[in-house]
Amino acid sequence: MRAGIIIYNPFLDKILLIHRWKDGQEYFVIPGGTIEPEERPLEAALREIKEEVDLTFSADQLRTAFSLNNQGKEEHYFYTDLSTADTPLMQGEEVQRSSRQNIYQPEWVSLRDIDSHNLRPESLKSLLLEFLTQESLKN
Repeated sequence: MRAGIIIYNPFLDKILLIHRWKDGQEYFVIPGGTIEPEERPLEAALREIKEEVDLTFSADQLRTAFSLNNQGKEEHYFYTDLSTADTPLMQGEEVQRSSRQNIYQPEWVSLRDIDSHNLRPESLKSLLLEFLTQESLKN
């Protein structure tokens, strides 16, 4: 299982994605990672975002966005916002695993450009765009 956080930046009207180059492939993922056996999805999402990009949120700052089944693996996504002009830097294991063939780069990506990005898993793009459209209608 995996958990991730959709971080919306209203200041920039963008979301935070991790730009990946791995084994000759280029793609984007929502920040997050594997849910440990003793964790609930929300706990894993909070831990992963702290480990990956050193951002700290409380549980009450996150809302459930949606879940999906990715090749038999359950993925849980949460939503929050963060107003900053800064782009976080990669931290932790991702920095240690980085090489010329395995690059992690956080980037703020415009909502109108998401459709043109290679977002993984592929089924995530339509769910993300639908969710973000619903979010904008609430505001």
